[in-house]
Amino acid sequence: MLTIGDNPASGTGKSAKPPVLLGEALRFSYQGSNLIEINRVELQPFEFVGLMGPNGAGKSTLLRLLAGLLRPAEGTVTIDGQSLTTLAPVRRASRLAWVPQRSETPFDWTVREMVALGRYPFLRERLRDRPEDGVAIEKVLSLVGLQALADRPIGTLSGGEWQRALVARSLAQDPAALLLDEPVANLDLRYQRDIYELLRGVTQDRGVAVLVADHHLDLLAHYCDRIYLIDGGKIVAHGSPAEVLTEERLESVYRTPVRISSEAGRPRVFWRF
Repeated sequence: MLTIGDNPASGTGKSAKPPVLLGEALRFSYQGSNLIEINRVELQPFEFVGLMGPNGAGKSTLLRLLAGLLRPAEGTVTIDGQSLTTLAPVRRASRLAWVPQRSETPFDWTVREMVALGRYPFLRERLRDRPEDGVAIEKVLSLVGLQALADRPIGTLSGGEWQRALVARSLAQDPAALLLDEPVANLDLRYQRDIYELLRGVTQDRGVAVLVADHHLDLLAHYCDRIYLIDGGKIVAHGSPAEVLTEERLESVYRTPVRISSEAGRPRVFWRF
C-alpha cells in the first residue's frame, strides 16, 4: 500500500511528471473544530484521480480548498508551482477549472452561451470575443456531444445534458487541472458512464489532470488511475484502486459489510448481506 506522499506513476503509461496541482500540510476548520488535516494531495498530467469517502468525510471541503474557494488555516495549494493565493483570479481560472455538485443560473442562456463563459479568462477586453474563442467553444461542444443542442435554452436540458454542459464550460477554460464534485449525482446509468468516459478521454487525449469526488465506488474503481480515501478529514489510504479498495478498509470507513471481487483486473464492490 502506498503511503501518503508517495508519487505513483499514473495507469495511463505516461511517465510521472511534477504535480500540476499540489496541496500540502492542509488544515482547515469551522468555528475552531478541525475538519481537514491533509498531508499531501497531488495531481499529475494525464491522470484521472478519484476521491472517495463517507458522507461528511470532508470530500467537498478538500475540493474547495484545492480549487481556491476556501483558504486553509495552514498549508499551501499550488498550481504549476505557484501558490493559488498569489495568482490573479483570471490566471487561476485559465489553469484550474471547478465543476460544483450543483450549479444554478438566473439566466436562460443557450448551451453555447453558458459554455462561452469558460472563455472569460482569455478575453482581452471584457465581453469581446476573439475568433479563437469561437473555435474553442465549438471544439468542446463537439467533444461533449452537445453541438446539436448548442442553441437550446439550458433550462430545457436533461440532467445528463446539463452535466455535460458544465463539463464543457470548464473545458473551454483549457485548464491543466479539473476538479469535480459528484458529477453524476442523480444521473441514470447511461449518463454516469457517458460522463466518466468523457472525463477519461479528457485525461488521455488532452493531458488534463482530473480529480473527481464521488460515492459511486465502482465507477472510481473502473476509471481512476489512483484513489484517495478520506475519512474524518484525513487521507486514510491512497494508491491504485486495487490497493485502496479492500474489504477490511472499506468496512472500517463505511461501517457496513462489503465484498470485493475483481473484473478485468479492477475491483468491484458489493454489499455483503
